[in-house]
Order: sequence, then C-alpha cells, then structure tokens
Amino acid sequence: MRNLSALAAALLASTALAVSSAQNPPAAPAAPAKEAPQETGKAPAKPETQRGAPASKGAKPNVAGFVGDPYPLDTCPVAGEKLGADAVTVVLKDQKDPLQEGRQIRFCCKECVAKFEAKPAEYIAKLDAEIIRLNAASYPLSRCLVMENETLEGDAKTIVYGNRCYKACCKKCVGSFQRNPGKFVAAYESAVIAQQAENYPLDTCVVSGEKIGEKHVEFVVGSKLVRACCDDCAKKVLTNPAPYLAKITAASNGDAATKK
Repeated sequence: MRNLSALAAALLASTALAVSSAQNPPAAPAAPAKEAPQETGKAPAKPETQRGAPASKGAKPNVAGFVGDPYPLDTCPVAGEKLGADAVTVVLKDQKDPLQEGRQIRFCCKECVAKFEAKPAEYIAKLDAEIIRLNAASYPLSRCLVMENETLEGDAKTIVYGNRCYKACCKKCVGSFQRNPGKFVAAYESAVIAQQAENYPLDTCVVSGEKIGEKHVEFVVGSKLVRACCDDCAKKVLTNPAPYLAKITAASNGDAATKK
C-alpha cells in the first residue's frame, strides 16, 4: 500500500510540473547586441551594379537612323585609309559607353570594323581628337550649353557626341551634358536654328529645289542650319551632306545660281 501511495504521489507531481512548463515556457535567449557602425567620414559604397555606368538620356536618332551628325571624315578611323565606294558604314549599338550609342562610323573594310570592336575606346579617342581639330574654329555659339549665362572663354571644354562638337564652360558642365546629352543637343540645335533662320540663304529645298512651304524639315548638320521639304530629302542630306552644305555656303556668299 505504501509503495502504491508513493507512486501515485510521484505521478501527480510530474503532471503538475508538465502543466506549469506548458503555461510558463522558458524565455528565449537574448539576441546578441549589434555593434554600432563605425564612423568613417566616407559615403557608403555603391553596389557593384551601379558603378561605372552613369545614367545617360541620349539624343534620339535622326531620320537617317543615327544620332547627331554623319561620320565627318574621309578616312577610316582604324587604318587611316581613304574611304572608297566600298566603305562599310556602322551605327554603334549596345555600347559599354552609353555616350557612343547610335553613333555612325565608316570604315574602309570589315577587318577594320573587327579591330575597332576589339578596342573601341582607343579608336574613339583618336577620332574625337581629329573631329575637335577640324571643328576648332567653327563652333557657332558663344555661351555654355549648360550654364547659359556663362560666356565661353579660351579654356572652354569641348565634348564630342554623335560626331558633333559641343562646348561647356567647365568640367562640372561637361558632367551635366554627359548625364543628359539629349537635352543639351536639343538646346544646341534650337540655338543654331534661331541664330541662322533669319539669314538662311535659300527659299527652296536644298535637295529637290521645291519652294519651302509652311510644312518643311529644319535640322542641323555640324554647325549649319539645313531646310528640306520632307523627311526623304532630309535623309539624303544626312547620307551625303557635303554637296548640300556646299550649296548653302555658296548661297550665303552670294552665288545667285544656287538660290534658284
């Protein structure tokens, strides 16, 4: 009897302990305290995916399918050879440098295209330097594209974008241009058109010779305003601008035959 009573008492005690544990579970161990970040005085590093790829709002392609001006040289940027009838025309796509996207370049042969694609930055740097040299004296505006109240001085910075030269008063403005070239290309073209519209020497389409009406196409090639009667004629100018720009220049110089 005594053994049975002791067993019953033990069972009752075990049951009471189990009920108490269920109603009052042990507290979870405290999480280790986080160390406060140390002040380094530096901005937090950008994620790898955000490095080296500045956001760039490029200009839209023209009616001929490329950004800015046609390729302005008569030589290959790789071999330096004169371009012939069999020259290869390329519009750059999927570029690591977004400022080169949509740019037209002409090569003497397919082998030079392959060499360019292997080292684009090297050949683009040489090409840009030559474009700057050729256009050093023909820039049509006197004020910075970004800070419009700033006059361009002798230390103004030159930017090549879409085979065309643009100028800014300082490095900071160069950065602003590169982040949003489409905006400043539009500003440049508007300024050139406003500057040259009143004294434009032709009242006919530079291609077809038809009278320019209310509906016509106005655009800029290099530093010159061009007027055409339609997109098809504008495309012809952009495909081979030299003879049409020469016609505008001759008319500006008073050649009556070109005004007809």
